[in-house]
Formats: sequence, C-alpha cells, structure tokens
Amino acid sequence: MNPRNARFAVWLVFGIALLFNVIFWKEKMGINTAIFDLAVLIIIFILYPTAKNSAAVRWLVVGHLICVAMIVIHNSALSKIAYSTTLLLVVAFSQYVHRSVLFATGSILQNIVFAVPNFIDQFPAHTHAKPSSFRFSRRLRLALIPIILVLVFVVIYSSANSIFSKIVSSFITTVGDFFANFSDFISIPRLGFFVLGLFIAIVILLKSRANYFSKKESKLSDDLVRRRTSVYQSGGFAEFITSIMGRAGKGMLALKNANTIGLISIILLNLLLLVVNGIDISYIWMGIDVSTTNLYEMIHNGTELLIISILLAILVLLLVFKGNLNFYRGSKQLKIAAYCWIIQNIILVVSVLLRDIYYIRETGLAYKRVGVLFYLALVCVGLLSVLIKISRRKSIYFLLRVNTWAVMILLVFSTTINWDEYIASYNFNHKNEIIMPVGFMVTLSGKAIPLLDQNRAALIEHKVKLKSLDQWNYNCEDCYLKVLDEQIRQYKLEHGTNKYTWLSWNSAD
Repeated sequence: MNPRNARFAVWLVFGIALLFNVIFWKEKMGINTAIFDLAVLIIIFILYPTAKNSAAVRWLVVGHLICVAMIVIHNSALSKIAYSTTLLLVVAFSQYVHRSVLFATGSILQNIVFAVPNFIDQFPAHTHAKPSSFRFSRRLRLALIPIILVLVFVVIYSSANSIFSKIVSSFITTVGDFFANFSDFISIPRLGFFVLGLFIAIVILLKSRANYFSKKESKLSDDLVRRRTSVYQSGGFAEFITSIMGRAGKGMLALKNANTIGLISIILLNLLLLVVNGIDISYIWMGIDVSTTNLYEMIHNGTELLIISILLAILVLLLVFKGNLNFYRGSKQLKIAAYCWIIQNIILVVSVLLRDIYYIRETGLAYKRVGVLFYLALVCVGLLSVLIKISRRKSIYFLLRVNTWAVMILLVFSTTINWDEYIASYNFNHKNEIIMPVGFMVTLSGKAIPLLDQNRAALIEHKVKLKSLDQWNYNCEDCYLKVLDEQIRQYKLEHGTNKYTWLSWNSAD
C-alpha cells in the first residue's frame, strides 16, 4: 500500500473505531450492528476492490447479511456468533486468496496476532510535506471571514424569525450539553472501549504483509498426485504396513500387501457393523417399545458411542486410502469394500437419528437433541465427501475444504430459527403427548419468557411426571415457577426503562 493509500486506510480505521465507540458503548447488539456492518462492508470493498469479483466473497456476504438480519430479528447468542464468524471470513476472503474456511481462519488469526505491527506499517518513516501547523494556520485564515459572515447573519435571522431563533438556541444547548458531558466520553472505561474498537478495526480493515496461509493454500490441490517414491516406500498406509511387516512389506509388493491387509480389515469391519445394523433395524427401525426401554440411557450413552464409531470409521478410511494406494490398479475390491463400509455407516446414522426422534417424541425438544440432528447432518456430509475422495482420488485438503464450508452453511441456516421460542412452542403444543422437560424449559433465554409465562399451568401439571426422567427436579412444589419468576425479574432488570437507546433495538426484545 502506497503512503497516500496508507494514510487513507489509517483515517478509515480511526473512523470505524469511533463509530464502534459511539454506537456500541453501553448498548447491546441490535440496529447498531446493521449500521456498523454496512460501514465495514463499504470500506472493505473500497480498500480491496478486487474482492467483489470472488464468488466465495459474494456468497459469504449473502450468508453474513442473513446473520445481520437474524441479530435484528432474533437477537440470539447463535446469531451473534454466526455474525462475528461470517464477518471475519468475509474479511479474510477479501484480503487474501483463499478457497477453504480453514486457511481463511488462519489468515484472520494472523491479522489478530500482527494487528499492532500492521497498524504501525501504515505510517511512513519520513515525509517531505509542509509542517501540519503551517497548513492548519493557512486554512484557518481562509475560513475566518466566511465564519464571521455566517455568525453575523445568524444573529440577524434569529432576531427576525422566532422559529429560526428556537432552532439556533436548541443547537447551542445541544453543543453545550455535549461539552458539559465530554468528561464521560473521555473517561477511562470509554477510552478502553475505544482501544477495543480500534483493535477490531485494525483486524478487519488492515491486511497483514505475511501471507503465510494464503501462500500455503495456493500449493494445495483437491486432486491427489501420485508420488514417485522408491520401491521401498509407497506412501501412506503402505509405509505403515512396511514398518510392521519388515522385509515382507518392502519392494514392489508393498502396495499389494497394503491392499490385501486393508481389504481384509474393512471386510471384517463390514461384517461386524452388519450385525450392529441388523440389530438396530430390527429393534429401532421396526418400532420400539417405549414402556420397556430406558430412553435416557439409549440416547445419552448409545448415541455418543455410535457417533464416535462413525468418526473412527472415517478416520480408518482416510488412513487406508492415503498415499499411492489410491493409484494401485488392484485396489478395486478394496474400494468396493470401502463403499459398503460408508453405506453401512450411513445406515448407522439413520439409527442414531431414529433414537433422537424417539427421544424427542417422548420427552420434547432441548438444545442437545436439536444439536444431534445438526451433528448427524455434518456426519453425512463427511461420509459422502469421503466416498467422493476415494472414488475420484481427492486429497485431505478437499475433505477439509468441503466439510468446513458445510459447517458454515449449517451455522448460517441455524440462525434463521429462534430456537428458544421454537423449543418452548413445540413442547407446549405437544404437552399432552410428551413428558415435558420443565426444569430445562424454565432456564430458556428471555426469548421464550412470554410463552413460559402464558403456560404456567402446563409447567405445574407436568411437574409430577418428571420424577424418573428430569435431572432438574426440585423438592418444593413451586420451584419451577420461582425459577421462571427470577428469569422475568432478571430480564426486566437488564432491559429497564431508558437503559438502552434505539441503537439496541431488536424485534425479539
């Protein structure tokens, strides 16, 4: 960046820091977030004009604007996390050349670590310009006569027009109040908040000179490239087999031996998983007797272990199909066995999904039960991407790129639902069909308070059903209502009269 552009960037950094200070000081995120975001996006595309040509940037901006809208509409913690995440990714993809979320995250961390040096770099070591004091005095002399003329005519018009006089008096009073309260603006806490805003502005507006992650990613490809190795080393799983088998695994037979061992291993794992899936299909898919089943143990113990097993299955396939074994001509049967293993793991995902659905059907919605649904969606993306990796000889980089983008898409989508309100609404609508998790529901955020307050009778009614299932059970009869009343009291205390201005406005509140 040349000195002139660097000075311009510095002024923009200070401008964003000042804007941050004015609209967020003693406010919560709301309309102010949309104002701040609009200013930041405009400046990013001014400083980095080529960014608008990137399809990734355009899609990220769309997702980011959805998150901004959800802050104004839902104002949930999830929408705020998604907003911050997508904003930083927009910054990373605008400033650097990236294709994956993972490496873009590295570039943002680089901006954070080197924020102070990046800011100092914007100031030139020397300048031959005229002294600033000389320029200021010259401009002051030029403005002196116009200022005097304006003041004279303001006095005349004020005397001749009472309405204009009131406007002038109001303006003078406002200016006077500003200077009277200026000590609040320059208080130590406010200065600290300005420093925070300055740091945030530096991170999101100034690009680091060290393009480490961008350069690193530019060397990576979605497609695997066969390594020309010695006859004693074939890469990946073959090298691991060589280290175990010694001489028997060396030379031209290394890939063949690795293929054979991998094939036997995956066939045995397929047979083992076939038994597990057979049990699940007969026991869970064909219907489950709720009266004789411990649903809590089934979902909390069984689901966690099955999810771990699916992740380990993905890891096994990545270890086997690493290195030159991907290019071995005799690996057709190994690939077929791997496809069967992936399909069986997808069946296992369905079994886990049914477990979660049964639990929701009997005991209602809660955060973790919804989280399992999202997690299973990501697991399916992971399994399908591994299948593509094996069939089309894709790299680990391809897997990381595809799956991190899937995480981001799911994160943006998840912000479009007010989960606290949705969970409360679902549970109350199905109150005659489920054993409602009352202890959990009264701890929901303020977004669900109106629904909870309107359904106090249902909360008391379901208390008697919670003795065997609810881990938030209380001994006293009205403890749930006391928790709800405390939630309401805290909300009113936090959102008291005149505590926030219009800058914090959001639809949820």
